[in-house]
Order: sequence, then C-alpha cells, then structure tokens
Amino acid sequence: MRQRRWLGSLALAVCATIAMRTSPAGASMTGPCTATVNGHDVASLSASTPSDAIDVKESDTVAVKAQSSSAIGEYRIQLEYAGIHWTVAKGQATDNSWSRDVKVNSYARYGSGLYRVHGVSGGSSTCDGAVLINVDGQPLTTPLGLGAIAFILVGAANLAATVRRARKVVAP
Repeated sequence: MRQRRWLGSLALAVCATIAMRTSPAGASMTGPCTATVNGHDVASLSASTPSDAIDVKESDTVAVKAQSSSAIGEYRIQLEYAGIHWTVAKGQATDNSWSRDVKVNSYARYGSGLYRVHGVSGGSSTCDGAVLINVDGQPLTTPLGLGAIAFILVGAANLAATVRRARKVVAP
C-alpha cells in the first residue's frame, strides 16, 4: 500500500513538473537578422504566446530561412518541448544567409503540441530568434500522451484495489 502511494505521489510530482515547464518563454528576435518559418516573419511573432504559434502538421516540410546584414558564420537551432531542449541543426553559412527544409516528423520527437524553436547565429554580429510551432497531431500517441494513459491506468488499478480492500474490511 505504501509503495503504491509513493508511486502515485511520484507520478503526480512528475506531471506537475512537466506542466509547470511547458510555458514557453523568450523574445522573438534580437540582432541585425531576419528569419522566416514557412513564410512567417519570426520578429512579428511572440515566442511565449500560444496564439502566435505557427501551425504545422506532423507530415509537413517546413521552410526555415535566416538572413543578416553581415556574415552569419555558425548557426545552431534547438527545439524545446516541456522544458526539454535538444539541438536539431547546426551549420556554417557561407555568406549572410542560410535556409533549410525541415521535415516536422523527423524533429518533433514528442509528437503534437507546442514546440519552441530557438536559433542563434554567430559571425560579425550575433543574432538570436525564437518562435512557437504548434504541431497538429494525435496527442495520445505522443510519449507524454502515452505516459498520461499509463498514469491513469495505474491510478485506476490503485482505486480498484482500494475499493476491493475496503469491501473486505466492511463485509460481515
């Protein structure tokens, strides 16, 4: 019984931590650069307001472009989902711009939902930009969705076991 309560408390703590970390943060663009994602100007969008997110489907290919008034040099792109960060692209620009076509399902490893895309470039002048991407898909097929289903099943099994035990104690 204690072990089940401990597991239930741990599951609740993990879910609460994930929920608290899902709010994206940050400004959209700094430095002498411009960037577009699927034709949307990153500077005009908030990287913390979900209503400003660029909508894509899991099967889409997204065009990402960046340009600067001076040489870019290195660049790095990171994704963030539920507080987890990982680098999805890095490279060296040959002049003052770079572009990439990105297959969403290759990078959206946690499935549907809001991802924060953060790009940084070096060179003569540094630039920093971020935008929210809303990946449309089936939330219950994502790792977090499957984890939620598992926690619900553990909770239901716990409830059933508690009710069964309570009936045995009350039964004459």
